[in-house]
Amino acid sequence: MGFWNSSLYFRFGVNLMTIQQMLLGVGKLPDEEPGQQVFLFTGTKSTTAQQTTHTFTPGVGVTSISILAIGGGGGGYSTNGGGGGGTAIRDNVAVTPGTAYTVYVGGGGAGASTGTSAGPGGDSYIVTDGNVTTKGGGGAGGSSTNATTSAGGETTGDRGGWGGIGGSSSSSYMPGGGGGAGGFDGGASASTGQRGKGGSQTGYWSGSSGEPGNYGGSGGGGSGWAYGGGASGGGGGQGLLITTFTEGHGGAGGTGAGYAGVAAGQGQEWANGSGTAASGGNGADYGGGGAGGDGGGKSGGNGAVRIMWPSGDAPLRNYYPGQNIADQ
Repeated sequence: MGFWNSSLYFRFGVNLMTIQQMLLGVGKLPDEEPGQQVFLFTGTKSTTAQQTTHTFTPGVGVTSISILAIGGGGGGYSTNGGGGGGTAIRDNVAVTPGTAYTVYVGGGGAGASTGTSAGPGGDSYIVTDGNVTTKGGGGAGGSSTNATTSAGGETTGDRGGWGGIGGSSSSSYMPGGGGGAGGFDGGASASTGQRGKGGSQTGYWSGSSGEPGNYGGSGGGGSGWAYGGGASGGGGGQGLLITTFTEGHGGAGGTGAGYAGVAAGQGQEWANGSGTAASGGNGADYGGGGAGGDGGGKSGGNGAVRIMWPSGDAPLRNYYPGQNIADQ
């Protein structure tokens, strides 16, 4: 006989579950509640690109996620600022419950003063089912070649923005500012890096202001007087929480200097987000590029990765609203 006794257990060598339990779904683990997980850089900044690795394991019933990845900002050299980290968003990304995925979080690059270029920011990314990569690239470190700009980090996702270019200079007395972190939707000119660009030397004792960010991106730092161990403005950092972002709206760029003795302004974060302004020439978390400085450039801000998963009955399950990445 295929069955035995009145409890109606299947007989396959091991008693598994009653037919009634199978029909009613009794014993099935409940689905994971909606939630999020943030991964931060836990290493040490260096003149070589750095990352720390982490593990994300989707819970029961979580078959898709949304990802926000921000690359580390490049460090500044004595004369040139570092590029800002790129920002990437990807929604409705397929994952398999119980599978361990490796998350890479880029650190900010260390500043440098002589001999070698400053450290680049590390890439922040995760590879999910189907070999889908979502990545915010790290910004380039300030070049040891005078009057050279530094590229902002790239973006690989459904949406996002490249980091701002680091500003350039031929003198450590009036060094370039750091690039701001990329916005949430770069638009047609995403790869140019002009949004959030750090200020550059414009004359013997003058420098330009940093450019404002776009689509919620952060502003670049200004170029200003740094004689005696000072620095220009660092790039503003991107936040992990935001409610709205539109074209033409982002953090303000730091002010430049019109003559000797005037310090540069720091790059600012987007007011509707949760990023931070640069301070002391250091790029802000997350993804701000470091400024150039007399006696040595400043460090870039670290990157980060945020993963969100929704819940609820179909058809809402496994989809997170495309532009709504607030804390919910």
